[in-house]
Amino acid sequence: MSYNKLAKAINELKSGKPLIVFDGSERENETDIIYPAEYITPKAISMLRQDAGGLICLAIPLTHANKIGLPFITDFIASNHNKTLRRISCKKTPYGDKPAFSVTINHKNTFTGITDNDRALTIKQISRMFKLSPSKMKQYFISNFYTPGHVSLLLGKSVEERKGHTELSLALMNLAKLSPAAVLCEMLDSKTGNALAKRKAIEYARKHNLQFVEKKEILSWVAKNEN
Repeated sequence: MSYNKLAKAINELKSGKPLIVFDGSERENETDIIYPAEYITPKAISMLRQDAGGLICLAIPLTHANKIGLPFITDFIASNHNKTLRRISCKKTPYGDKPAFSVTINHKNTFTGITDNDRALTIKQISRMFKLSPSKMKQYFISNFYTPGHVSLLLGKSVEERKGHTELSLALMNLAKLSPAAVLCEMLDSKTGNALAKRKAIEYARKHNLQFVEKKEILSWVAKNEN
């Protein structure tokens, strides 16, 4: 990908458009649709449900999660006395990483939490929370959200530590200077029952005038901007 094309992708994020992001055949071999959380709408949630079809998640930085006291779910289970949970806890995925999942949440102003309106509200409010000072974030989180809910939280490390869609999406938000929260959903293929093939994800991106970005391109851009 040329410098100008990736710059265009980042500018489209700034304007609220989603990106199509492929993580690589050596990892999950999956493509996600990624949205800036601060621009999420019920219409966008509907699109993710229908066009992507995977699990709609909200990625937030591990540094921010630590400030409000949110753990990785595997760490929570490891400290729990329930032997069944400890025995079935996934410590390492088939593609080699520790799962990024934390808890599931709803905003307190939602009803069931699962509707497009409800999930958009929960996600938008998390994004707004990150505009508060660190000293106010934890109390805001406790006062405005509850678990279990219908938005799955993912905790992202740096791309040097982990190179999944969680980290890639947050790196993109950082490059675009947006709120450090990203909505992501895997693109699935209802005909094969598998993840959508890369070539089909590229076709989707072209059809909908969206930018298709690969992990290696994001990592290269991040490395250049850090030097």
